[in-house]
Formats: sequence, structure tokens, C-alpha cells
Amino acid sequence: MFQRLAGAYLIAVSVAVAAYFIINPLHAASYDPERVWYVLDILMVVAAVPALVFNTRRKLSAGRAAKVGPLASSYWEANIAFYATVGVTILLLHSWFSILALGLDADDHQGFVKWAIVDTLLPLVYGATGWALWRAGGRPVA
Repeated sequence: MFQRLAGAYLIAVSVAVAAYFIINPLHAASYDPERVWYVLDILMVVAAVPALVFNTRRKLSAGRAAKVGPLASSYWEANIAFYATVGVTILLLHSWFSILALGLDADDHQGFVKWAIVDTLLPLVYGATGWALWRAGGRPVA
């Protein structure tokens, strides 16, 4: 039950971030989108916890690479998901802490590029993780 709930949360956050990232330029001039992004940022940081936990458990259960023969697809899936999750989470936390500490000026091109990377990769990585959690259902996460 908890796995499906966490999976649904990850999928919902992924859809919300992707959708808002796409439509944000269409109406950003008519109001201040920072309030929406503030809420989405908090939801993304919360989503990092189940994504990291699930993908870490999956990586550990995949074990080490076999010394002989080809690697199983589950090994590749677990490792790619783990490192993608860690990477996007590091960039998310760096960008979020930077905004909390320093703010984000309209002239900060580098900050906007970082957020564009986060807002593009996070829905892919966390969405795929959410789908894997949903599919796992009541089975152990491994």
C-alpha cells in the first residue's frame, strides 16, 4: 500500500512539474509564477526521499556485476535509476538551497539553466521511479 502511495505521489509530482514547466511561459507575464514554483519546489524535495530510498534499495538488491557473462537488464535498470536519481536530486537541492539563501534574479541565466535541467530531468527520473513503485504494488521493493 505504501509503495503504491509513494509511486502515485512521484507520478503526480512529475506530471505537475512537467506540465507547469511547459505552460509557464504562456502566462508568466500576467502574474508572478514564483509562488507556484515555490510550492512545486517543496513537492519536488519531498519526492526526492521516496525516489532515493526506492532506487537505493533496488540498486543494493541488484548486487554487483557478474564477473562472467553479460549483465542482467535489472542490474542496468537499477544502476541507471540510482545514479540518475542521485544526480537530479543533487542539482535540485543545490538550486533550491541557492534560491532560499540568495534568491533568483531575472539576470541569473545560470540559475535558470539549472532549473530548466531539473524541471526536465526530474519528471523523467521520478516519474519512472513512481511507475516502478506502482507496478511493484505490495511486493517488496527489490
